[in-house]
Amino acid sequence: MNTGLLWGDVAAEPSKGTESNYVEARMLRSRLVNLTLDWELTALALDARRYRAVAAGERESLRDSATAYRKCISELTQLISAGSLIAQKP
Repeated sequence: MNTGLLWGDVAAEPSKGTESNYVEARMLRSRLVNLTLDWELTALALDARRYRAVAAGERESLRDSATAYRKCISELTQLISAGSLIAQKP
């Protein structure tokens, strides 16, 4: 797949020739959104483990891991949003 499809090479209303590319780009965006949701669930699970942990070192490690997941989520969300905005431009 051409990665340009995700970032705006697809028109808002696909023509006959680009319809399959449009569908493919939409599916990729959907998979990326699902990935961010999976990462958020993982970060929440790490937070839950952190609150139950007794050792300070373990709590710190779990906090750092959850923070790393959330940083990735934030960056991926920005990329998805930017791609959606570009795709809507005429």
